[in-house]
Amino acid sequence: PVGRKDPKAAVTYATVKPIFQRNCVSCHSGPKPAHGLDLSTYAKIMKGDKEGKVVIRGKPKMSRMIKAIRRMGATPMPPLKALPPRSVQTIEEWVDEGCPND
Repeated sequence: PVGRKDPKAAVTYATVKPIFQRNCVSCHSGPKPAHGLDLSTYAKIMKGDKEGKVVIRGKPKMSRMIKAIRRMGATPMPPLKALPPRSVQTIEEWVDEGCPND
């Protein structure tokens, strides 16, 4: 996994959920979420968007979500202000560890 302080502490959905709540669900939830991507629940994150999966378990470099939050793709997310580096790293660790759901 990506350089973590405590390698025994798994990053679970409970760890990343507040990041999504704070930074993503204002646009990515509700009856018409942006790009068809609802980030309000674990199941909806794993479902993906109108193009398919946004996270690929264990493969952060292949996950569109990681590319977006690292601002490496055509659509950087969030669009106006980048997530703090620690939040990006936490989400990347979660994907790297297979997206554990608590």
